Amino acid sequence: MIVHPGRGWSVCPGAAGRFPDCMIVPDCMITGMAGRHGNVRWSSSGGTLRVVAWGTVSRTDSRTVRPVDLTGVLRRTLLVGPDGRRDTSSEVVWLQGPSLYVDVRRPAGTPRDPDDDRAWARAHEGFAGRCTRTADGVTHWERAVDVRAPGPFPDAGLLTRDGADVVERGVHVPYTERWAPEPVPPGAPVAGALLRAVDDGRAGVLVRAGDRFGWACGRGPDDDPADPLTAHVAVGRITGAGWIVELATLPRLEGRDLRPHRDAAGLGTDARTWQVLDTEVVGGHDPLDLLTNSTPLTKE
Repeated sequence: MIVHPGRGWSVCPGAAGRFPDCMIVPDCMITGMAGRHGNVRWSSSGGTLRVVAWGTVSRTDSRTVRPVDLTGVLRRTLLVGPDGRRDTSSEVVWLQGPSLYVDVRRPAGTPRDPDDDRAWARAHEGFAGRCTRTADGVTHWERAVDVRAPGPFPDAGLLTRDGADVVERGVHVPYTERWAPEPVPPGAPVAGALLRAVDDGRAGVLVRAGDRFGWACGRGPDDDPADPLTAHVAVGRITGAGWIVELATLPRLEGRDLRPHRDAAGLGTDARTWQVLDTEVVGGHDPLDLLTNSTPLTKE
């Protein structure tokens, strides 16, 4: 089988009916039974040639989405992994500010054992940082905080609209995620801050989008990187009771008030004092006012 070069993205010739595993692949020429060329890899199994794309739309496609267009909450409804397995049950919440973001992932069926925080935390994924889109249309998720050890590839994907949904397709790893956006109302407060702990220099990220917030606290310089309890990531809701955590990589955080507040160093939470390294905001508001105000937008 040959994947012929074309302009932009092209379809494997003969894929329909003959090669059900074939997908749209980038512009290149592939021959032989196994190998890799650019962003495409292929292999032969049982006489069937399988070609896997690391992206299925042009990076200049008019449907591509900028991170700033996604301000609010996005919930994942589908993951198709590199091996083709589908996940529609895991609880995955991505909170996006103008550029800063927080992402928490809980696999379906995660057992809750109040006596084993470490097992609970190890089952989760959580990361946060800055989300940017480069000139080639690729979105990059930089991770200032990650509860797991860094993977072998950068986190990068192509974001496109599909009706009301957003579809993310991996650039360095062949995966597809489908997201259902919950945009913030017009004029709702949107702000974020990149932080550094005063006591030990660990990273922090705080993002607000309407009545929803995301929070991430990284590891300190003396923490064991293999210990899932040394960093945490959470998302929650601003209510009359405060900034209440709803989903977290640590079970003991859920239901607690983050209590962000101003202090002499810049910003405080229920556990630490933070130096503010950078802020962002939509509109002419003081970002730290929005990130420490516990008045909800909606009446309960």
